[in-house]
Amino acid sequence: MWIVSVLSLFLLLAFLLLFFKTRYWYNPAGIIILFISLMLIVANFSITGIFVPTITTQLIFLLFMSGILFGGLLAFPSNFTQYEIVKENQGKILCLLILLCTPLIGIIVFKALTIIRAEGYLIYIFKTRGSEGGETLLFGDGYFRMVINYLIIPIIYAGVFIGVALFFVRNQKRIFLISALLLSMYTFVMSARDGFLLIFLVLGYTYLLVKREGKIKNYSSSVQYFLKGILLLVLAFVIYITAFRSKSSFTILDTLTHYGISYHTLGFTMFDLSLNDRDSYLNNTVTLGRASFGFPDQIMEIFSRRIDSEGIRSVSRNLVIEMDKPTLVGYQDWRPDGLYYANAFFTILYPLYLDWRLPGIVIGGFLYGFLLTRYFITWKMHPENIYALVMLLILFYTGYNSLFMPIIVRNIFWPFLFFTLTILKIRFPVVSLSSRRVRGTSECR
Repeated sequence: MWIVSVLSLFLLLAFLLLFFKTRYWYNPAGIIILFISLMLIVANFSITGIFVPTITTQLIFLLFMSGILFGGLLAFPSNFTQYEIVKENQGKILCLLILLCTPLIGIIVFKALTIIRAEGYLIYIFKTRGSEGGETLLFGDGYFRMVINYLIIPIIYAGVFIGVALFFVRNQKRIFLISALLLSMYTFVMSARDGFLLIFLVLGYTYLLVKREGKIKNYSSSVQYFLKGILLLVLAFVIYITAFRSKSSFTILDTLTHYGISYHTLGFTMFDLSLNDRDSYLNNTVTLGRASFGFPDQIMEIFSRRIDSEGIRSVSRNLVIEMDKPTLVGYQDWRPDGLYYANAFFTILYPLYLDWRLPGIVIGGFLYGFLLTRYFITWKMHPENIYALVMLLILFYTGYNSLFMPIIVRNIFWPFLFFTLTILKIRFPVVSLSSRRVRGTSECR
C-alpha cells in the first residue's frame, strides 16, 4: 500500500503549497485535489467490492493532480474589470428564463405529471429510464430534445451560476430562484440527481466563500434562514430521488455507502479497465481535441444528417455509446450473480487521454488549476467581480464532476459555457421587449 502513502504525502504537500499561495484553506484547487486524492485513497481499500485501480492508473491521476497543483501555484489575477456588463444583461437573462425556458420545461413537466398521476412514480421511472426509448414519452421523436439539450438547459445552467453570484454579491434573487426552480423540475422529471447536486454544491460553496469573506453578516437573519432552507430542501430532494432509485432492500447505511463511496470511486476503476484493455476505444483512437471540445463536432453531425440520414457521427456520440456499455467493475453480494456492472463513470481523464494521451492529461490539469486559482484570487481581491465568481464556480463544479461522466463531453456543456461568457462579457443592444429600471436592474414586463 505504498501508493496510499505517496497519495497522502502529495495531498498534504499540495494543500500546504496552495494555502501559502492563496492564504486561504478553502481555495478551490486545494479542495479539488483533496477530494480526488481522498477518493483515490479510499479506492485502494475496495470497501464496496469495486476492483482496485492499478498503480499505473493511480500514477496517471497523480500526474493530473500535479498539473492542477503547478497551474495553481503559477496563477495570477485576471485584469477583466468590466463588472457592470452582467448588470446590463440581467433583464435579458430573465426574459429568456421566463419567456423561453419556462414554457418548454412546463410542457415536459405536464407530460411527466400525466404519467405519474395515472401510473405512479415508480412505474414512471421504469418507463422513462428503464425501458428502451423511454424518453420519447417526454420529448417525442422530433427536434424537441435537441432544443432542450442545446438551448434550454444551457440557459438554465447559466442562470443558476450567474444567479448564485448575483444573489450573494448583490442580494438579487430572481435569476437564481427561477433558474433553480426550472432545473429542479427538469431534474425531477428525468428522475436524476445531478441538477439537485449542482444547486447544492454551488450554493453551499458560495455560501462558504461569502461567509469567510465576512459579507454574510450583512444579510438579514431572514435571508440567512432562506439560504439554509434552500440547502436543506435541495438535500431532501437528493435523498428522495436516491431512495426511489435504490433497491428496496437497501438500508440507510447501504445507500450512503453506495452513493457516497461507490459513485465517487467507480471512475478510477472504469478508466483503469479501459486503459488496460488493448482493444478498447481509448487505446485505438486519438481524437485530437474532438473529445474534449465536442460542440463543433456535434453541430457538424446535426447538419450532415439534414443532407444524409446516416450523416457523420461525432466523437461525442461515439463517446456516449462507449460509456453506455455495461462494464464489470467488481463484486457485490446483493447484486444478481454477485456481479457489479456500471457505465458512464469514466472520469475527465478519459477525453483528455483520448485527445492527447499523457501530455493532454498534464496540460489539461495545469490549465484547470491555473484558471481555477486565477479566478479565485481575482475574486478575493475584488469581491464585487461577478465574472470571476461565476467562472470560479463553473470550474469548481467541473472539478467535482470530473470523477463521474465528464461534463465536458455532455452536449449541454459548451453551449452553456458559451452562453455564460456571452452574458458576462458582451454588451448587447436593448432587447426588443420593453424594459424598465427597478432598483438598478432591468426586467421583462
